[in-house]
Amino acid sequence: MPWSETFQASSLGPLVSRASIIKELLKKFGKRFSANLVIGNAAYGLRPDYDLLHNMTLRIAPLSQRELKLGAEGLVNGKKAIDLAAQTNSVAYILHTTSINELLSYASESKVRFMVYTLARIAETRAIAAAELMHIKGTAYFERRRILRDEISQRLGEFSIFGTGEDVVMQVRSLVSRGASKVVLYPVFSGAKDLISQMNLLSDWIE
Repeated sequence: MPWSETFQASSLGPLVSRASIIKELLKKFGKRFSANLVIGNAAYGLRPDYDLLHNMTLRIAPLSQRELKLGAEGLVNGKKAIDLAAQTNSVAYILHTTSINELLSYASESKVRFMVYTLARIAETRAIAAAELMHIKGTAYFERRRILRDEISQRLGEFSIFGTGEDVVMQVRSLVSRGASKVVLYPVFSGAKDLISQMNLLSDWIE
């Protein structure tokens, strides 16, 4: 069964040891394994470092038998990740944030294949899905991205897809129509039973 794993490009830990772990996985599992190399949000306590992403990509790309995915949060680093994907024939991994529209356009203009990673929540109505998403995810996720607490409910669509099953399908199709080769859904959940429920709802609506 194929799978992928995400690795953060940050200032913590030596480059060689981290790259060697990924290279070993690629050698051992071949086409069953694909790596996602991403630069995350500085608010999580890491120092995003594009040079690390660049250097790790150049070390790993020649060994990748499946798609190597490169991503970064934020507009500036996001565009750099897309440029690097173009340089190494990799896939851009675009995070669903306030920069998504500009990054989608930039990837399309650069003729780089890309996929989108997004939070997702399904419920009986769009209002219920929004309320559940905010309750489960909390405010910190959005505040780290410089969204004021009283603005979160109005700006959920800038970070996630949510609503009824039909709403979610329409939002996924919209991303695909804009060029996304895949839409990676992260089901926001409150516990194991809720996760299973969300997965069942997703499977009911998405083939």
